[in-house]
Amino acid sequence: MNKTIEEMKNPKTPKAQETREKIFRTALEMFKEKGFEKVTMREIAKACNMAVGAAYYYFKTKEDIVFEFYLHTQQEHEEETQKIFKESKDVQERISKTITIKLEQFAPYRSMLSALFKIAGDPGHRLSPFSNESKKVREEAIDIFRHAIEGSNLKMRGEIRNYLPHLFWLYQMGIILFWIHDRSENQKQSLLLLKNSLKIIFQLIRLSRIPGLKKIKQSAIELLNQTKLN
Repeated sequence: MNKTIEEMKNPKTPKAQETREKIFRTALEMFKEKGFEKVTMREIAKACNMAVGAAYYYFKTKEDIVFEFYLHTQQEHEEETQKIFKESKDVQERISKTITIKLEQFAPYRSMLSALFKIAGDPGHRLSPFSNESKKVREEAIDIFRHAIEGSNLKMRGEIRNYLPHLFWLYQMGIILFWIHDRSENQKQSLLLLKNSLKIIFQLIRLSRIPGLKKIKQSAIELLNQTKLN
């Protein structure tokens, strides 16, 4: 089925949006079932009962569909975390729930993410969370942790505080990677790791306020400056 003249003139029409959503949802289901690498745009188009050229009109590559997934889940994550931030000022609870919500959000796509992480592990790949193409999504994800810290009960000043959103985003990436490979029932080991490691992290944050650790804090700041991700 080819796209209509109206869709060609205005890709933002309700019909065009419906078609785009259909391609997006169908592709995600196929990625979950067969794996990202094994699915082609031609197969996606066929599953949507449309010509492959029409599918390319909405998404030029299957990587573009993944970016749509990134953007979509990012927006949902931001909306959900804002509710949490209104309910609690406790920074540890905010961070814990922020990451827990992300895991719950990703749960239906765990098998797909497993395949994607093999590709995304290469920072030179456009699907990598560290790539230039992913910069917008990455910055928005870091901003969520910035909002978690702002207005919280965290008693910490100085330059290290400014780095915390970025560091917590990196920490979240590590938790997600562990969660993807976690074979325990309902990934309980991942939740346990999140709970216990956050306790240690915030113990270290409290220790950083001790005046005698000024030199150590300065060394940490210098290291963070040297390894800052643009």
